[in-house]
Amino acid sequence: MIEKNELLNSEMANINASIEASQARKTLLEEMILHYEGYESGVKSVMEFKNRWPGIYGTVAEKFVPSDGMEAAVEAALSEIAKFIICDNRDSAKAIISYLKDENKGKVGILVPDSGTINPVVKRPELTNEEFVGWMDSFVNTDEHLTPLMQAVLSRTAVFKSGFSPDAILERLPYGFTAVSTSGELYSKNIISGGSTDESFPLFRRQEKVDEQDSLIENFKKELETKLEDKNKTNADIASTRADLGTLSDKIETLTEEFNQAQEEFNEVEYQLRTVDSEIIRLEKTISNLNEKIGAIKHRQYSLSLDFNQLADQKETLVTSISLSSEQLSELETKANNALTNVSQLQIKLVECRSLIDQTESKNKHVSELTVELENLIERKTEEIEQATGTIDSSKEKSVSLEESLRVAFNQRQELTKQQSELREKQNSIIERASEKEKQLRETRSEKEAINNSSHQIDIRLNTLESESNTIAERINEEYALDIRTVEQTTPIKL
Repeated sequence: MIEKNELLNSEMANINASIEASQARKTLLEEMILHYEGYESGVKSVMEFKNRWPGIYGTVAEKFVPSDGMEAAVEAALSEIAKFIICDNRDSAKAIISYLKDENKGKVGILVPDSGTINPVVKRPELTNEEFVGWMDSFVNTDEHLTPLMQAVLSRTAVFKSGFSPDAILERLPYGFTAVSTSGELYSKNIISGGSTDESFPLFRRQEKVDEQDSLIENFKKELETKLEDKNKTNADIASTRADLGTLSDKIETLTEEFNQAQEEFNEVEYQLRTVDSEIIRLEKTISNLNEKIGAIKHRQYSLSLDFNQLADQKETLVTSISLSSEQLSELETKANNALTNVSQLQIKLVECRSLIDQTESKNKHVSELTVELENLIERKTEEIEQATGTIDSSKEKSVSLEESLRVAFNQRQELTKQQSELREKQNSIIERASEKEKQLRETRSEKEAINNSSHQIDIRLNTLESESNTIAERINEEYALDIRTVEQTTPIKL
Protein backbone atom coordinates (compact mmCIF):
# COMPACT_ATOMS: atom_id res chain seq x y z
CA MET A 1 0.00 0.00 0.00
CA ILE A 2 2.86 2.35 0.75
CA GLU A 3 4.37 1.66 -2.69
CA LYS A 4 0.94 2.27 -4.26
CA ASN A 5 0.73 5.54 -2.35
CA GLU A 6 4.16 6.57 -3.63
CA LEU A 7 3.14 5.68 -7.19
CA LEU A 8 -0.02 7.79 -6.80
CA ASN A 9 2.08 10.72 -5.52
CA SER A 10 4.35 10.43 -8.57
CA GLU A 11 1.38 10.25 -10.96
CA MET A 12 -0.27 13.25 -9.25
CA ALA A 13 2.97 15.23 -9.58
CA ASN A 14 3.10 14.39 -13.31
CA ILE A 15 -0.55 15.39 -13.75
CA ASN A 16 0.06 18.70 -11.95
CA ALA A 17 3.05 19.34 -14.23
CA SER A 18 0.86 18.59 -17.28
CA ILE A 19 -1.83 20.96 -15.98
CA GLU A 20 0.76 23.73 -15.51
CA ALA A 21 2.16 23.14 -19.02
CA SER A 22 -1.34 23.20 -20.57
CA GLN A 23 -2.21 26.33 -18.60
CA ALA A 24 0.97 28.05 -19.81
CA ARG A 25 0.19 27.03 -23.40
CA LYS A 26 -3.39 28.30 -23.01
CA THR A 27 -2.18 31.61 -21.55
CA LEU A 28 0.27 32.06 -24.43
CA LEU A 29 -2.45 31.37 -27.02
CA GLU A 30 -4.86 33.76 -25.29
CA GLU A 31 -2.17 36.45 -25.29
CA MET A 32 -1.56 35.80 -29.00
CA ILE A 33 -5.31 36.07 -29.69
CA LEU A 34 -5.66 39.23 -27.60
CA HIS A 35 -2.65 41.03 -29.10
CA TYR A 36 -2.93 39.55 -32.65
CA GLU A 37 0.61 38.22 -32.61
CA GLY A 38 2.00 37.50 -36.09
CA TYR A 39 -0.16 40.15 -37.78
CA GLU A 40 0.83 43.43 -39.38
CA SER A 41 0.81 46.60 -37.27
CA GLY A 42 -2.11 47.88 -39.32
CA VAL A 43 -4.22 44.84 -38.42
CA LYS A 44 -3.37 45.27 -34.73
CA SER A 45 -4.30 48.96 -34.84
CA VAL A 46 -7.65 48.25 -36.51
CA MET A 47 -8.61 45.27 -34.31
CA GLU A 48 -7.75 47.26 -31.19
CA PHE A 49 -10.57 49.69 -32.05
CA LYS A 50 -12.70 47.45 -34.28
CA ASN A 51 -15.95 48.70 -32.73
CA ARG A 52 -15.34 52.07 -34.43
CA TRP A 53 -16.11 50.55 -37.83
CA PRO A 54 -19.27 48.49 -38.41
CA GLY A 55 -19.10 45.27 -40.38
CA ILE A 56 -15.77 43.89 -39.09
CA TYR A 57 -16.03 40.12 -38.53
CA GLY A 58 -12.41 39.42 -37.65
CA THR A 59 -9.35 38.19 -39.49
CA VAL A 60 -9.31 35.52 -42.18
CA ALA A 61 -7.23 33.20 -39.97
CA GLU A 62 -9.82 33.57 -37.19
CA LYS A 63 -12.85 32.90 -39.36
CA PHE A 64 -11.45 30.28 -41.76
CA VAL A 65 -10.92 27.23 -39.53
CA PRO A 66 -8.97 24.41 -41.27
CA SER A 67 -9.47 20.76 -40.48
CA ASP A 68 -6.98 19.23 -38.09
CA GLY A 69 -3.69 18.67 -39.93
CA MET A 70 -4.51 21.09 -42.76
CA GLU A 71 -3.19 24.28 -41.08
CA ALA A 72 0.04 24.40 -43.13
CA ALA A 73 -1.79 23.77 -46.42
CA VAL A 74 -4.42 26.46 -45.75
CA GLU A 75 -1.77 28.97 -44.64
CA ALA A 76 0.23 28.32 -47.82
CA ALA A 77 -2.88 28.57 -50.03
CA LEU A 78 -4.01 31.85 -48.46
CA SER A 79 -0.53 33.35 -48.10
CA GLU A 80 -0.84 37.02 -47.02
CA ILE A 81 -4.64 36.84 -47.31
CA ALA A 82 -4.61 34.84 -44.06
CA LYS A 83 -3.72 38.08 -42.25
CA PHE A 84 -6.43 40.15 -43.96
CA ILE A 85 -9.47 41.54 -42.15
CA ILE A 86 -12.98 40.53 -43.22
CA CYS A 87 -15.39 43.47 -43.40
CA ASP A 88 -18.74 43.41 -45.21
CA ASN A 89 -19.06 47.22 -45.32
CA ARG A 90 -17.12 48.94 -48.10
CA ASP A 91 -17.47 52.36 -46.48
CA SER A 92 -15.95 50.93 -43.29
CA ALA A 93 -13.13 49.42 -45.32
CA LYS A 94 -12.40 52.78 -46.95
CA ALA A 95 -12.57 54.50 -43.56
CA ILE A 96 -10.08 51.98 -42.15
CA ILE A 97 -7.64 52.64 -44.99
CA SER A 98 -7.98 56.40 -44.49
CA TYR A 99 -7.47 56.04 -40.74
CA LEU A 100 -4.27 54.00 -41.14
CA LYS A 101 -2.95 56.41 -43.75
CA ASP A 102 -3.73 59.53 -41.69
CA GLU A 103 -2.38 58.08 -38.45
CA ASN A 104 0.59 56.42 -40.16
CA LYS A 105 -0.15 53.07 -38.45
CA GLY A 106 0.77 50.67 -41.18
CA LYS A 107 -1.14 48.86 -43.89
CA VAL A 108 -3.90 46.28 -43.91
CA GLY A 109 -5.61 43.99 -46.40
CA ILE A 110 -9.42 43.81 -46.27
CA LEU A 111 -11.75 41.22 -47.81
CA VAL A 112 -15.25 42.46 -48.59
CA PRO A 113 -17.58 39.45 -49.06
CA ASP A 114 -19.88 40.95 -51.69
CA SER A 115 -19.83 37.76 -53.74
CA GLY A 116 -17.98 34.54 -53.72
CA THR A 117 -18.84 31.50 -55.76
CA ILE A 118 -16.59 29.85 -58.29
CA ASN A 119 -16.81 31.44 -61.72
CA PRO A 120 -19.34 29.33 -63.63
CA VAL A 121 -17.36 29.86 -66.81
CA VAL A 122 -14.34 28.01 -65.39
CA LYS A 123 -15.28 24.58 -64.05
CA ARG A 124 -13.11 22.57 -61.70
CA PRO A 125 -11.62 19.56 -63.45
CA GLU A 126 -12.34 16.02 -62.28
CA LEU A 127 -9.11 14.79 -60.66
CA THR A 128 -8.70 11.06 -60.04
CA ASN A 129 -4.99 11.03 -59.24
CA GLU A 130 -3.93 8.86 -56.34
CA GLU A 131 -2.14 11.76 -54.66
CA PHE A 132 -5.18 14.08 -54.96
CA VAL A 133 -6.81 14.65 -51.56
CA GLY A 134 -9.56 17.12 -52.42
CA TRP A 135 -10.34 20.79 -53.01
CA MET A 136 -9.19 23.18 -50.32
CA ASP A 137 -12.63 24.69 -49.60
CA SER A 138 -13.83 21.25 -48.41
CA PHE A 139 -11.21 21.28 -45.60
CA VAL A 140 -12.14 24.69 -44.18
CA ASN A 141 -15.08 25.56 -41.93
CA THR A 142 -16.46 29.06 -41.47
CA ASP A 143 -19.65 30.96 -40.65
CA GLU A 144 -22.52 30.28 -43.04
CA HIS A 145 -22.64 33.84 -44.39
CA LEU A 146 -18.86 33.73 -45.04
CA THR A 147 -18.94 30.42 -46.92
CA PRO A 148 -19.26 32.08 -50.38
CA LEU A 149 -16.22 34.25 -49.62
CA MET A 150 -14.23 31.24 -48.45
CA GLN A 151 -15.17 29.34 -51.62
CA ALA A 152 -14.20 32.28 -53.79
CA VAL A 153 -10.75 32.34 -52.20
CA LEU A 154 -10.02 28.60 -51.85
CA SER A 155 -12.20 26.70 -54.34
CA ARG A 156 -9.50 26.92 -57.06
CA THR A 157 -6.82 25.21 -54.91
CA ALA A 158 -6.28 21.45 -55.17
CA VAL A 159 -4.75 19.59 -52.23
CA PHE A 160 -2.39 16.67 -52.75
CA LYS A 161 -0.45 14.37 -50.44
CA SER A 162 2.92 15.53 -49.25
CA GLY A 163 5.84 13.72 -50.86
CA PHE A 164 4.15 13.32 -54.27
CA SER A 165 4.87 15.31 -57.43
CA PRO A 166 2.08 17.74 -58.43
CA ASP A 167 2.98 17.71 -62.13
CA ALA A 168 0.12 15.39 -63.13
CA ILE A 169 -2.36 17.61 -61.26
CA LEU A 170 -0.93 20.89 -62.59
CA GLU A 171 -1.28 19.63 -66.17
CA ARG A 172 -5.05 19.38 -65.71
CA LEU A 173 -5.59 22.60 -63.78
CA PRO A 174 -6.96 25.63 -65.73
CA TYR A 175 -5.29 29.02 -65.63
CA GLY A 176 -5.63 30.67 -62.22
CA PHE A 177 -5.77 27.36 -60.33
CA THR A 178 -3.09 26.24 -57.83
CA ALA A 179 -2.07 23.04 -56.02
CA VAL A 180 -0.84 22.79 -52.43
CA SER A 181 0.64 19.87 -50.53
CA THR A 182 -0.56 18.86 -47.07
CA SER A 183 2.82 20.02 -45.72
CA GLY A 184 2.42 23.55 -47.13
CA GLU A 185 4.19 23.74 -50.54
CA LEU A 186 2.20 25.81 -53.05
CA TYR A 187 2.48 25.17 -56.82
CA SER A 188 1.07 26.97 -59.84
CA LYS A 189 2.10 27.06 -63.51
CA ASN A 190 5.16 29.24 -62.94
CA ILE A 191 5.43 29.66 -59.17
CA ILE A 192 6.55 27.42 -56.28
CA SER A 193 6.46 28.68 -52.70
CA GLY A 194 7.02 27.02 -49.36
CA GLY A 195 9.45 26.65 -46.50
CA SER A 196 9.33 26.38 -42.72
CA THR A 197 6.60 27.89 -40.57
CA ASP A 198 6.76 29.16 -37.00
CA GLU A 199 4.88 26.50 -35.04
CA SER A 200 5.23 28.55 -31.85
CA PHE A 201 3.00 31.32 -33.22
CA PRO A 202 0.35 29.64 -35.42
CA LEU A 203 -2.20 31.86 -37.13
CA PHE A 204 -4.92 29.27 -37.54
CA ARG A 205 -7.02 27.38 -34.97
CA ARG A 206 -5.82 29.54 -32.07
CA GLN A 207 -9.21 29.60 -30.35
CA GLU A 208 -9.68 25.90 -31.11
CA LYS A 209 -6.28 25.22 -29.55
CA VAL A 210 -7.35 27.21 -26.46
CA ASP A 211 -10.48 25.05 -26.26
CA GLU A 212 -8.32 21.95 -26.66
CA GLN A 213 -6.10 23.11 -23.78
CA ASP A 214 -9.22 23.76 -21.67
CA SER A 215 -10.41 20.24 -22.44
CA LEU A 216 -7.00 18.80 -21.58
CA ILE A 217 -6.89 20.77 -18.32
CA GLU A 218 -10.41 19.56 -17.43
CA ASN A 219 -9.44 15.94 -18.19
CA PHE A 220 -6.24 16.31 -16.16
CA LYS A 221 -8.23 17.75 -13.25
CA LYS A 222 -10.70 14.84 -13.37
CA GLU A 223 -7.81 12.38 -13.49
CA LEU A 224 -6.19 14.25 -10.59
CA GLU A 225 -9.41 14.00 -8.58
CA THR A 226 -9.56 10.27 -9.28
CA LYS A 227 -5.93 9.86 -8.20
CA LEU A 228 -6.64 11.96 -5.10
CA GLU A 229 -9.59 9.72 -4.21
CA ASP A 230 -7.37 6.65 -4.71
CA LYS A 231 -4.70 8.26 -2.54
CA ASN A 232 -7.21 9.09 0.20
CA LYS A 233 -8.49 5.53 0.06
CA THR A 234 -4.93 4.21 0.21
CA ASN A 235 -4.15 6.52 3.14
CA ALA A 236 -7.30 5.26 4.88
CA ASP A 237 -6.17 1.67 4.24
CA ILE A 238 -2.72 2.49 5.60
CA ALA A 239 -4.27 4.13 8.66
CA SER A 240 -6.55 1.10 9.12
CA THR A 241 -3.56 -1.22 8.78
CA ARG A 242 -1.62 0.84 11.30
CA ALA A 243 -4.64 0.69 13.65
CA ASP A 244 -4.76 -3.07 13.15
CA LEU A 245 -1.03 -3.19 13.92
CA GLY A 246 -1.68 -1.20 17.10
CA THR A 247 -4.47 -3.61 18.05
CA LEU A 248 -2.18 -6.51 17.22
CA SER A 249 0.55 -4.98 19.39
CA ASP A 250 -1.95 -4.71 22.26
CA LYS A 251 -2.94 -8.34 21.70
CA ILE A 252 0.73 -9.29 21.69
CA GLU A 253 1.22 -7.53 25.00
CA THR A 254 -1.88 -9.26 26.40
CA LEU A 255 -0.68 -12.63 25.10
CA THR A 256 2.73 -11.96 26.57
CA GLU A 257 1.16 -11.31 29.97
CA GLU A 258 -1.00 -14.42 29.61
CA PHE A 259 2.08 -16.35 28.58
CA ASN A 260 3.99 -15.16 31.65
CA GLN A 261 1.02 -15.99 33.86
CA ALA A 262 0.67 -19.42 32.22
CA GLN A 263 4.42 -19.93 32.70
CA GLU A 264 4.02 -19.14 36.39
CA GLU A 265 1.04 -21.46 36.64
CA PHE A 266 3.02 -24.11 34.80
CA ASN A 267 5.91 -23.73 37.24
CA GLU A 268 3.45 -23.95 40.15
CA VAL A 269 1.81 -27.04 38.65
CA GLU A 270 5.23 -28.61 38.14
CA TYR A 271 6.04 -27.86 41.80
CA GLN A 272 2.71 -29.34 42.91
CA LEU A 273 3.32 -32.31 40.67
CA ARG A 274 6.70 -32.90 42.21
CA THR A 275 5.14 -32.51 45.68
CA VAL A 276 2.40 -35.04 44.82
CA ASP A 277 5.02 -37.45 43.44
CA SER A 278 7.00 -37.14 46.66
CA GLU A 279 3.81 -37.65 48.70
CA ILE A 280 2.89 -40.72 46.64
CA ILE A 281 6.35 -42.16 47.15
CA ARG A 282 6.09 -41.47 50.87
CA LEU A 283 2.64 -43.06 51.05
CA GLU A 284 3.85 -46.06 49.12
CA LYS A 285 6.71 -46.42 51.58
CA THR A 286 4.28 -46.05 54.52
CA ILE A 287 1.93 -48.66 53.05
CA SER A 288 4.87 -50.97 52.50
CA ASN A 289 6.01 -50.46 56.12
CA LEU A 290 2.49 -51.09 57.41
CA ASN A 291 2.18 -54.24 55.36
CA GLU A 292 5.49 -55.39 56.72
CA LYS A 293 4.26 -54.60 60.23
CA ILE A 294 1.03 -56.52 59.67
CA GLY A 295 3.01 -59.50 58.45
CA ALA A 296 5.33 -59.24 61.41
CA ILE A 297 2.40 -59.03 63.79
CA LYS A 298 0.75 -62.05 62.25
CA HIS A 299 4.02 -63.94 62.49
CA ARG A 300 4.52 -62.83 66.03
CA GLN A 301 1.00 -64.06 66.99
CA TYR A 302 2.11 -67.58 66.51
CA SER A 303 5.64 -67.22 67.67
CA LEU A 304 5.04 -65.33 70.90
CA SER A 305 3.85 -67.31 73.96
CA LEU A 306 1.40 -64.73 75.19
CA ASP A 307 -1.77 -65.35 77.12
CA PHE A 308 -5.17 -64.68 75.80
CA ASN A 309 -5.66 -61.33 77.48
CA GLN A 310 -2.38 -59.99 76.31
CA LEU A 311 -3.14 -61.12 72.81
CA ALA A 312 -6.59 -59.59 72.98
CA ASP A 313 -5.13 -56.29 74.10
CA GLN A 314 -2.49 -56.38 71.41
CA LYS A 315 -5.13 -57.40 68.89
CA GLU A 316 -7.30 -54.47 69.78
CA THR A 317 -4.27 -52.20 69.59
CA LEU A 318 -3.34 -53.64 66.21
CA VAL A 319 -6.92 -53.48 64.94
CA THR A 320 -7.10 -49.90 66.03
CA SER A 321 -3.78 -49.18 64.32
CA ILE A 322 -4.89 -51.05 61.22
CA SER A 323 -8.17 -49.15 61.16
CA LEU A 324 -6.32 -45.92 61.54
CA SER A 325 -3.83 -47.01 58.89
CA SER A 326 -6.70 -48.08 56.61
CA GLU A 327 -8.37 -44.74 57.05
CA GLN A 328 -5.08 -42.98 56.43
CA LEU A 329 -4.49 -45.23 53.44
CA SER A 330 -7.96 -44.44 52.08
CA GLU A 331 -7.33 -40.76 52.55
CA LEU A 332 -3.93 -41.11 50.90
CA GLU A 333 -5.46 -43.05 47.98
CA THR A 334 -8.15 -40.36 47.64
CA LYS A 335 -5.48 -37.67 47.73
CA ALA A 336 -3.41 -39.69 45.25
CA ASN A 337 -6.40 -40.01 42.88
CA ASN A 338 -7.11 -36.31 43.26
CA ALA A 339 -3.44 -35.57 42.67
CA LEU A 340 -3.45 -37.78 39.55
CA THR A 341 -6.56 -35.95 38.33
CA ASN A 342 -4.88 -32.63 39.02
CA VAL A 343 -1.75 -33.85 37.27
CA SER A 344 -3.78 -34.88 34.22
CA GLN A 345 -5.53 -31.50 34.16
CA LEU A 346 -2.24 -29.71 34.70
CA GLN A 347 -0.63 -31.71 31.87
CA ILE A 348 -3.51 -30.71 29.57
CA LYS A 349 -3.09 -27.09 30.63
CA LEU A 350 0.66 -27.50 30.15
CA VAL A 351 0.13 -28.67 26.54
CA GLU A 352 -2.32 -25.82 25.93
CA CYS A 353 0.08 -23.31 27.46
CA ARG A 354 2.95 -24.61 25.34
CA SER A 355 0.77 -24.38 22.19
CA LEU A 356 -0.29 -20.87 23.16
CA ILE A 357 3.35 -19.99 23.83
CA ASP A 358 4.37 -21.31 20.40
CA GLN A 359 1.55 -19.37 18.71
CA THR A 360 2.41 -16.22 20.63
CA GLU A 361 6.11 -16.57 19.79
CA SER A 362 5.20 -17.06 16.10
CA LYS A 363 2.94 -13.98 16.18
CA ASN A 364 5.63 -12.00 17.98
CA LYS A 365 8.15 -12.99 15.37
CA HIS A 366 5.79 -12.09 12.50
CA VAL A 367 4.89 -8.77 14.12
CA SER A 368 8.56 -8.03 14.71
CA GLU A 369 9.30 -8.72 11.05
CA LEU A 370 6.37 -6.49 10.01
CA THR A 371 7.55 -3.78 12.36
CA VAL A 372 11.08 -3.90 10.98
CA GLU A 373 9.76 -3.89 7.42
CA LEU A 374 7.45 -0.97 8.15
CA GLU A 375 10.25 0.98 9.78
CA ASN A 376 12.48 0.35 6.74
CA LEU A 377 9.65 1.34 4.39
CA ILE A 378 8.89 4.47 6.40
CA GLU A 379 12.56 5.44 6.37
CA ARG A 380 12.92 4.76 2.65
CA LYS A 381 9.68 6.53 1.74
CA THR A 382 10.61 9.48 3.92
CA GLU A 383 13.81 9.83 1.91
CA GLU A 384 11.85 9.48 -1.35
CA ILE A 385 9.34 12.10 -0.15
CA GLU A 386 12.21 14.47 0.61
CA GLN A 387 13.67 13.80 -2.84
CA ALA A 388 10.22 14.29 -4.45
CA THR A 389 9.79 17.54 -2.52
CA GLY A 390 13.17 18.70 -3.79
CA THR A 391 12.21 17.67 -7.31
CA ILE A 392 8.90 19.54 -7.03
CA ASP A 393 10.68 22.66 -5.79
CA SER A 394 13.20 22.33 -8.62
CA SER A 395 10.35 21.83 -11.11
CA LYS A 396 8.62 24.94 -9.79
CA GLU A 397 11.83 26.92 -10.22
CA LYS A 398 12.23 25.52 -13.74
CA SER A 399 8.59 26.33 -14.47
CA VAL A 400 9.12 29.92 -13.31
CA SER A 401 12.31 30.11 -15.37
CA LEU A 402 10.54 28.69 -18.42
CA GLU A 403 7.65 31.12 -18.00
CA GLU A 404 10.14 33.97 -17.81
CA SER A 405 11.96 32.65 -20.90
CA LEU A 406 8.62 32.32 -22.66
CA ARG A 407 7.72 35.88 -21.70
CA VAL A 408 11.10 37.12 -22.95
CA ALA A 409 10.63 35.16 -26.19
CA PHE A 410 7.14 36.60 -26.47
CA ASN A 411 8.48 40.15 -26.03
CA GLN A 412 11.27 39.44 -28.52
CA ARG A 413 8.67 38.13 -30.90
CA GLN A 414 6.68 41.33 -30.49
CA GLU A 415 9.80 43.39 -31.08
CA LEU A 416 10.71 41.33 -34.16
CA THR A 417 7.13 41.62 -35.40
CA LYS A 418 7.28 45.37 -34.91
CA GLN A 419 10.61 45.57 -36.75
CA GLN A 420 9.20 43.34 -39.48
CA SER A 421 6.18 45.62 -39.78
CA GLU A 422 8.44 48.67 -40.01
CA LEU A 423 10.58 46.95 -42.65
CA ARG A 424 7.48 45.99 -44.59
CA GLU A 425 6.21 49.54 -44.35
CA LYS A 426 9.56 50.76 -45.67
CA GLN A 427 9.40 48.10 -48.36
CA ASN A 428 5.88 49.20 -49.30
CA SER A 429 7.03 52.84 -49.34
CA ILE A 430 9.97 51.91 -51.58
CA ILE A 431 7.65 49.89 -53.79
CA GLU A 432 5.28 52.86 -53.99
CA ARG A 433 8.12 55.21 -54.92
CA ALA A 434 9.41 52.67 -57.43
CA SER A 435 5.88 52.40 -58.84
CA GLU A 436 5.66 56.18 -59.13
CA LYS A 437 9.07 56.32 -60.84
CA GLU A 438 8.05 53.50 -63.13
CA LYS A 439 4.82 55.35 -63.90
CA GLN A 440 6.81 58.52 -64.65
CA LEU A 441 9.18 56.47 -66.78
CA ARG A 442 6.28 55.04 -68.73
CA GLU A 443 4.82 58.51 -69.16
CA THR A 444 8.24 59.79 -70.32
CA ARG A 445 8.54 56.90 -72.75
CA SER A 446 5.05 57.62 -74.02
CA GLU A 447 5.93 61.31 -74.49
CA LYS A 448 9.17 60.30 -76.19
CA GLU A 449 7.28 57.98 -78.51
CA ALA A 450 4.78 60.77 -79.22
CA ILE A 451 7.65 63.20 -79.97
CA ASN A 452 9.31 60.59 -82.18
CA ASN A 453 6.05 60.08 -84.01
CA SER A 454 5.64 63.86 -84.42
CA SER A 455 9.25 64.15 -85.62
CA HIS A 456 8.65 61.35 -88.07
CA GLN A 457 5.52 63.05 -89.36
CA ILE A 458 7.46 66.33 -89.71
CA ASP A 459 10.26 64.55 -91.61
CA ILE A 460 7.70 63.03 -93.91
CA ARG A 461 6.11 66.46 -94.42
CA LEU A 462 9.50 68.09 -95.06
CA ASN A 463 10.39 65.42 -97.58
CA THR A 464 7.04 65.98 -99.26
CA LEU A 465 7.58 69.77 -99.35
CA GLU A 466 11.12 69.30 -100.67
CA SER A 467 9.85 67.01 -103.39
CA GLU A 468 7.11 69.48 -104.31
CA SER A 469 9.56 72.43 -104.32
CA ASN A 470 11.90 70.51 -106.61
CA THR A 471 9.01 69.78 -108.94
CA ILE A 472 8.00 73.46 -108.99
CA ALA A 473 11.62 74.55 -109.60
CA GLU A 474 11.93 72.16 -112.55
CA ARG A 475 8.64 73.35 -113.98
CA ILE A 476 9.73 77.02 -113.69
CA ASN A 477 13.03 76.16 -115.26
CA GLU A 478 11.30 74.46 -118.16
CA GLU A 479 8.75 77.20 -118.69
CA TYR A 480 10.81 80.29 -117.90
CA ALA A 481 14.38 79.02 -118.28
CA LEU A 482 15.03 80.20 -114.78
CA ASP A 483 16.68 78.06 -112.14
CA ILE A 484 15.33 79.46 -108.93
CA ARG A 485 17.70 77.25 -106.91
CA THR A 486 20.56 79.47 -108.09
CA VAL A 487 18.80 82.71 -107.15
CA GLU A 488 20.29 84.18 -104.08
CA GLN A 489 17.96 85.42 -101.42
CA THR A 490 18.39 89.05 -100.62
CA THR A 491 18.43 89.94 -97.05
CA PRO A 492 15.90 92.59 -96.17
CA ILE A 493 17.34 95.87 -95.04
CA LYS A 494 16.43 96.58 -91.48
CA LEU A 495 15.38 100.13 -90.87
